[in-house]
Parts: sequence; structure tokens; C-alpha cells
Amino acid sequence: MKTTYLWRIPDDYPQRLIGDYQDAVSPDRFVFKMGEPLPTPLEQPSIRFDATLGELSKFDCLCSNAMIPLVNFSVAEALMKICSDEVEFIKTKVIGKDGVLDDYLILNATRKVYCIDRDGSEYTCVPGTDRIMSFRKATHLENCLGEHKITRDTEYLSHLVVSDVIKELFTMKKFTGIALINPSDISW
Repeated sequence: MKTTYLWRIPDDYPQRLIGDYQDAVSPDRFVFKMGEPLPTPLEQPSIRFDATLGELSKFDCLCSNAMIPLVNFSVAEALMKICSDEVEFIKTKVIGKDGVLDDYLILNATRKVYCIDRDGSEYTCVPGTDRIMSFRKATHLENCLGEHKITRDTEYLSHLVVSDVIKELFTMKKFTGIALINPSDISW
């Protein structure tokens, strides 16, 4: 059985380094959670951080209130080597206290699959629907990704799901600012 993981903000990621997605001058943040190729042209997103460029540059992945991975070129390159047909990267303006960085990219997964094992999960639905609103426990279907390495979950698009191949690669490369966690190990 292939294990799946959720891309999350690490528990030890500094709260003060979570950026503010600049809605007024950026595309709708939800376009990056659809699990589809992005429309073009697309305006460049901006994310403001209350940190210096030096502090931000220590991380391979930066976190923001948009809950969309913002990765450096090393992470993007690693993903392009193993799943180029499943990802897109959008050049993003990272605004720090002392200037602007242009070497971070929003990661957009271009595929989505059904991952949630509804029988093994505990969740609440949006009233009057069968759409999942929140979890108390989440489990994934066996081998739900098939040959995919990174996708959005069709039933819960906020979940960015990755394969054990990505988990192993990211662990080997020691990328920072990223937590890949088995959903059954999360305290919801």
C-alpha cells in the first residue's frame, strides 16, 4: 500500500513568519486550490511578510494565510523532475521588511483525485449537503493517488495530497518550512 501525506505548515514554523496574501492586488487565492491548470494570463500574486528577507530566505517553503505553498527554486526543481505534468509554478512577489524577493513561486497542483475514505473518517458536512466542512479524523483510501505524486483532494480541495515518493525526496533533501503528515496522525 502506498502511503499518502498532507502538505501542512510545520508545528515549529514561526507564527510571525506567516505572510499576508495581498488580495487587493493578487488573483483570487482559491484559484490555486482547484486542482486544475491555471488560466493565463494571470496577474502576479503578492504576499507581505513582517520579516526581513534574510529571515525568509532560510526556508524552502514559506507559509501564508492563503494556505498555498510558496516554494523556492530548489523545491520547484525537485518537483519538476518527478511530477512535471502535475504542477505549475507562479512567480510571486514576496515583500519583506527590507525589500522584495522574487525567487519564490506559488505551487499549483494541476490534478485532483478522490482521497478521503469516508467510512474511516469522522467529519461534519455543510448543513443540507454531503460536502465535507471539517474533520475530527481523516483517513485516505488505499492507493488513492494511483500513479500521481501530488494532487488536490476532490472532496476537500484545501488538502494538498502527496505520495510517499515526494515524502522520501523532501526528507532526503531536508527542505524546510514543509510538513508532510499522514492524515491519520493529525489531531484535528
